Amino acid sequence: MKNYFHLFVYLSLGFLLFALYHANYLTIPNVVSPGYFALSLLLLCLGFLVDAFSWHTTLRVAGNKTSVKDALASMGLSIFGKYIPGKFWVIAGRAAFIAKKYDLNEKNTTILSLNAQFISLWAALLIGGLGVLLIEGVSTWGAGALLLWVLLSLVLFTKWCHSFIENLFLLLFKKNILIPQLKPKDVFRVMHWYLMTWGLWSVAFYFLAAGLTAHPLNLMVGFAFTIGATLGILVLFAPGGIGVREGVLFVFLVSCGLAAPEATTVAVSSRLWFLAGELFIFLLGLGLARKS
Repeated sequence: MKNYFHLFVYLSLGFLLFALYHANYLTIPNVVSPGYFALSLLLLCLGFLVDAFSWHTTLRVAGNKTSVKDALASMGLSIFGKYIPGKFWVIAGRAAFIAKKYDLNEKNTTILSLNAQFISLWAALLIGGLGVLLIEGVSTWGAGALLLWVLLSLVLFTKWCHSFIENLFLLLFKKNILIPQLKPKDVFRVMHWYLMTWGLWSVAFYFLAAGLTAHPLNLMVGFAFTIGATLGILVLFAPGGIGVREGVLFVFLVSCGLAAPEATTVAVSSRLWFLAGELFIFLLGLGLARKS
């Protein structure tokens, strides 16, 4: 497990640095309000802790008696796997860690990890769609997100729609796609943790924007991050959603009254800001893994 994870971690870090350098998102922004900016970082890191606990709860509901410490370690060590092209490595990484640690079937833990990712997307579309629906000028985006949430709900919870989408994908692309079919009662036992994660990140983004600008902001602007991040996850060709998230955020921020230069600063800076949270959970996971 050590050799496998050393290789995985080094590879993911390499792809992360390459992607950030290529996208030129390593510019440190000018902070207007240090208090708001510090609060945004605190809430961001808290969101990552809740996200790891969401993964832990998903494992427990499925009957796997794992510790919170190991769930945090698996999440932290695999967090940069999202920057490896294909988007699957962050899902497979945390599943492999848990499977090896507890001598579980890796295929089953990978399916659970995939389930967790879909539940997270489902929660993000719900909270982001409702929030953005209240922003004048981009409310159609909120309606679109909620429509996508309804469609995802049908795919995840109904057998006929689930089979239809898998067969349609096979017909169009000649490839099988694995989409989990979830039980509503299992999702409702864990969904509050995923909603809390995205809620914290949304509030954190609001304070980030407030810390980098000198103008009053729409209180709903934080939900723009949820929509941008979700679309970044769904777009397979952009490692880590780089470029996609920032573009969506720019459109939302301009619609909320920010001038184009300010919107650009906040949108681009959000990548480095979120990376700080990823680095936090990575270092925490690394420390916990070494102790165990």
